[in-house]
Amino acid sequence: MRRQNKIEPAQQKKASLLHRCLHGYNTLFDLIAALGAILAGTILILMTLMVCYSVIMRYFFKMPLGWSNEIAEYALLYITFLGATWLLKRDGHVRVDLLLNNVSEAWRALLNTWTSLLAIGICLLITYHGTLSTIEHYQRGIPVIQSLVIAKHLLLLIIPVGTVMLLLQFINDFVFYATQFILQLKQKLSIKQEAKP
Repeated sequence: MRRQNKIEPAQQKKASLLHRCLHGYNTLFDLIAALGAILAGTILILMTLMVCYSVIMRYFFKMPLGWSNEIAEYALLYITFLGATWLLKRDGHVRVDLLLNNVSEAWRALLNTWTSLLAIGICLLITYHGTLSTIEHYQRGIPVIQSLVIAKHLLLLIIPVGTVMLLLQFINDFVFYATQFILQLKQKLSIKQEAKP
C-alpha cells in the first residue's frame, strides 16, 4: 500500500506565508506599474497642452516659447520609461507574432521563455550602465545647457528606474512562460505514456 504524502502544519504555514508574500509583491508591483502609467499619461497630456500653447504663441502672437521643445524632449523620455512596464504587463508592446501563431503551445511557451530571458539580460545591461551614468553625472554635477539649465542626472535617473521595473516584469514573464513550457512538456509526456500498451 502506498503512503499518502501529508503536508505538515509547519509546511502549510510556510507555503501560506510564501503565497501571501508573493500576492503582496504582485499587488504592490501592479500598483507601482499603474501609477507609472498614470504619471506617463498625465505628462503626455501636459506636454500636448504645452506644445499647443507654444504653437499658438508662436504663430498668432509672434512670441515663441524657446523652452517648450526642450521640455517635450525630456517628457518623452519620462513617458517611455514610466509607461513601458504597464504596457508590457498587458502584453501591449508590438511584436512580430507570425512565427508564434504557427507553432504549438509548447514551442510558443519556449520561444516566449527565451525572449524573456534575452530581455532580462538586456535590462540588466541598461540598468547597470544607466545607473553608472546617472551616478557619474550626479557626482560631477553635469548640467544640460540649452534653453533651460537642468542637472543631467535628473533626466538620466528615469532610465535605470524604469528599466528595473521592466526587468522585474520580464522576470515575471520568464517564470510564467517557463512554467507553461514545463506543463506542456509534462502533458505531452503523459499522453505518450498513456498511448504505450
